[in-house]
Amino acid sequence: MHWPNRVPGTTLLATLAIGACAGKAPADLTPPTLSLGVVSGRRQQAAVGQELPQPLVVQVLDSKLRPVKGQLVSFRVLSGGGSVYAGSSLTNSDGITQDYWTMGPQPGLARLLVRAVDPTTGERRNIALFTAVALGAPHYAAARSNAAVATGSASPDGDGGRER
Repeated sequence: MHWPNRVPGTTLLATLAIGACAGKAPADLTPPTLSLGVVSGRRQQAAVGQELPQPLVVQVLDSKLRPVKGQLVSFRVLSGGGSVYAGSSLTNSDGITQDYWTMGPQPGLARLLVRAVDPTTGERRNIALFTAVALGAPHYAAARSNAAVATGSASPDGDGGRER
């Protein structure tokens, strides 16, 4: 097709310019593709060495606030010790996933980070920071004191310290 009013190279230049603009916008102008947040499980407490009473529940949404199914999310204890049950899981059809947190052996404040990698951009995303409190005496001391109460005072021969 011949367009008499156009210079032949103009069409090629316009096509290249449009193609160049179709790429990604700079990171500071592009809205994140994932919106992440806590559903429940914040501000809990449990005895040292015990699991929190409720799971830590988070939700992953896309940039249009629709649930993201199948997003891998990881749970990592940052401070205070303890452990999580699975450590990572996939979101369900509602964009929700959860894990269970057992407190460490020392009393005090503990922190846990939930994170994911954005599958579209590859960006590392922190979803949520949970804090919890481990209550009571250190776990090892509690176990020792319970043993001493159950058996009386300890002696090397195992007779509970009774004289013969």
